[in-house]
Formats: sequence, structure tokens, C-alpha cells
Amino acid sequence: MLFFLKKQPQDHLSHLIHYNRMIALVDELLYYAREAEKHPYCRHSEVSPVEDILDAADRVNSSLMLKVMKNHWTHVRDPPRSRGLDEYRESGKCNFLALAIQARLFKYVRAKLEADPRRLVKPGRPLLDYALRPRRVTPLALPYHSRRDEPNIEPEIVSLLLSLGANPNQVVYSHEDRTVWALFLISCWESAKRGEATEVSKRAWYEVSEMMIKHGASRDCFNNIEGQELSIDNVLSTIFGEDQASNLLEQISDQMFNKGNTWRGWISSFF
Repeated sequence: MLFFLKKQPQDHLSHLIHYNRMIALVDELLYYAREAEKHPYCRHSEVSPVEDILDAADRVNSSLMLKVMKNHWTHVRDPPRSRGLDEYRESGKCNFLALAIQARLFKYVRAKLEADPRRLVKPGRPLLDYALRPRRVTPLALPYHSRRDEPNIEPEIVSLLLSLGANPNQVVYSHEDRTVWALFLISCWESAKRGEATEVSKRAWYEVSEMMIKHGASRDCFNNIEGQELSIDNVLSTIFGEDQASNLLEQISDQMFNKGNTWRGWISSFF
């Protein structure tokens, strides 16, 4: 794949046919990169076996597309179509690390963030949002993942980002000032309403919701949005059912209570 990326024609770089060809090659490379990370021979390795190849692909495309665009080359990809309140706006701020997160390349992402933790912060959509809402448009049909019983998100990447300081309550200004936590719940809610949520994905969403709550995800994440009365109670119930929704709400209450006790204890230590 890297060979074909290096041999891309130099003419008509701004044409749709070139964009589609380049993105199709990249998506194939990302797919096989994930396969390599999960291969039995590499499963216990701490590093991605194709990290150098992925870095080279980013360099090749960056060098090529600088001739015709100012933004990073990943912006030639069309954003996913909106589903109700679930919207995707890049605002010219995407990068290759964000794409690697969407491709669920845990080992590659971990290596890059451990090498330079400052990369956790980027303009536009936070990296945590890409991990929680990894939808992307592909010019060619890639049926591989649809043949597997896999969730649509990678909890390991979410856990990694949270451990490095990603904030569930960070406001995403390009998305109606909603928080990362709210955007995640809206995405899950829209999928559940449309009957698109698989059981394996819902299990991953629940696991990730518990992670987010442990890292301070707020109960007060919805207001009256575009005339629709959204409440976290109703949204969680639609996604997970009454019992699991109740469990998550109880966890949020416990976190708020523990945080309050910690704060009061800290203040009392001064008196």
C-alpha cells in the first residue's frame, strides 16, 4: 500500500478521482495495520508492527497534498452524514493521529501519545471525540468489520486517552458547544433509535460510559437542544434499557457525592 501511495500520479491532485484513490489506499493500509496489531504473533507486543509504515504514509500524503491544499491531507475525506443530532464537523482541524484513533489502532496511538503527550491536545474535535464517535466515510466498500462481531469503538483507546487527561466534559465548540460526553451519548442514542445498535456495541458503550463517569462525566450534559427535550435519564434508558441506565445514573451520583466529600475535606483541613 505504501508503494502505491508513493507512486500516486502527480497530476490532477485536486480532482475527486485522486482523493478517492488516495483515501481508498489509506483505508486499506489502516485495516491491515489493525490486523497486524491483533495478529497472534504481535498480540503481546507493546508496539505496532507497522508504525514506521504508517508514519511514512502520512509523510508521503502530506508532501503530495501540500501542493494543492493548506489543511492536512485527511481533510479530503467527506464527513459522515448527520443522523439527527449526531453531526460531524472537522472545521479544518483533522490530523493523522485522529484518523488512527478512528481506525482503532491502539498500539500506534499509544506510542505517539507516550512519545509526545502534548499531542493529546488538538484544535477542533478532541481526540476523545474521535475515539467515542469514530464514524468515517470510505470511498470503497470495506466489508471486513461487518463480518465480525466487533463493537464500533475501541474501549482501550478511550481508557488510554482518559488516563492521559482527556476530559469527558470538554466543550466542542464546533458542535453547538456540546461536551464530548454529550456528543457520545447523542451518537449512541441516534443509533439505538434507528435500530442500528448491535449488542456487542452496546456492551462496549456501557463499558466506556462507566469509564467516562469515573473520570467525571457530568449528569448535567443536556439542555433543551433544538426544541427536543433531552435528558440524560431518557437518553441512557433508550440506549441501555431501564436497569443499566439506573446503574449508570447511580454511578454518576456516587461520583458527585465522593467529589463533594473530597472538596469538603480539603476545605476543612484549613480550619
